[in-house]
Amino acid sequence: AKECESKIGPELEAFVDSGKPIIGICNGFQQLVEMGYLPGWEGHSLYPEAALGNSTHGYQNRWIRMKYDGKGNCGMMGGLNEGHIIQCPVAHGEGRFILPPEKREELLNKLYDLDMVVFRYVRADGSYAEYDWPENPNGAYHDIAGICNPEGTVLGLMPHPERAYFGYLMPE
Repeated sequence: AKECESKIGPELEAFVDSGKPIIGICNGFQQLVEMGYLPGWEGHSLYPEAALGNSTHGYQNRWIRMKYDGKGNCGMMGGLNEGHIIQCPVAHGEGRFILPPEKREELLNKLYDLDMVVFRYVRADGSYAEYDWPENPNGAYHDIAGICNPEGTVLGLMPHPERAYFGYLMPE
């Protein structure tokens, strides 16, 4: 993230400040967190809230389900209804979304109050994974697979929906 910030930091900051949408997938999500754009409550974050090693079973490269948990804040999710389930691959060895232990509940409430939780890992029946592997592939806090900034213009996801673009790529 530091190398990225040193090379394109001012340009990226101007892009984010312009209100244009930006998405960071997997390592891109980690970059957005480490550079302070996510969660982005007050500009750059004081804590890196992601980018820890998976708490379960090492590197994961397989299909998962995630549920759209937003209420409409994230503009890039325009056509999705709350509760919509998407299947897509994960492929990461680091990516467990966490919050600082001393502020965990406060920050989780803030994420929900500002409609910043966009996707959560779920089971085949649509119920939340509740930290269970393999449904939650990395032990992410509160099963969070993706968040956006308060303005809804910066989205970060650990799963890879871009790898499931065509229907014939689906596992079932």
